Amino acid sequence: AAGLSVPRYADAPDAAAVLDFADEHGWPLIVKPRRGTASRGVLRLDSVDDLGLLDRGPAEPRLVQAFCPWRASRYVNTPVEFTIGEALGSVEVDDPALLGPLGEFTAAAAGALSDQPWVFHLEVFVGTGPGGAPRLTFLEAGYRVGGAEIPFVWREVHGIDLMSAAVRIQLGQEPGLDPGGPADGPVGGWLLVPTPVPAPCR
Repeated sequence: AAGLSVPRYADAPDAAAVLDFADEHGWPLIVKPRRGTASRGVLRLDSVDDLGLLDRGPAEPRLVQAFCPWRASRYVNTPVEFTIGEALGSVEVDDPALLGPLGEFTAAAAGALSDQPWVFHLEVFVGTGPGGAPRLTFLEAGYRVGGAEIPFVWREVHGIDLMSAAVRIQLGQEPGLDPGGPADGPVGGWLLVPTPVPAPCR
């Protein structure tokens, strides 16, 4: 309703449904659990030969989605790689040519999903559109503070306590957010490095 681009997707109860989706939208595809976090159980299928991967995970409701080969969050590696032991990081975007369109896109998405104050994290794919302008595609919005070190970066670098705002909203109070520093202020990032051996360990 907000006029935002979203990837093609469908229910994926079995391999036949995934194959039907591929016949219409092509390969590669992403298959992921309907419920999950940190890219748990996310699969990239590059051809019909990869359908057997669907049998390796637990039986649970899944979605199939068109593959979007762009990243807006400037990840260092990907959440999927983190699940198999690779380091994962992210750095905030400081390109004004991208921040402007992203801000407008975020406002449109947030307003379409709720007309009340809410703390959320939004995932958007960024590609290149006509004339080199950013092409933005909505992936998902979670009704909570972003994971990993995101709330700590916001608090320690920008002076904005998203956790406090979320609690205040849940208590029926105003979020009480200070707008923070200028848009051209410092940027932050985070890096998570999994332990190389199972815990407990030294």
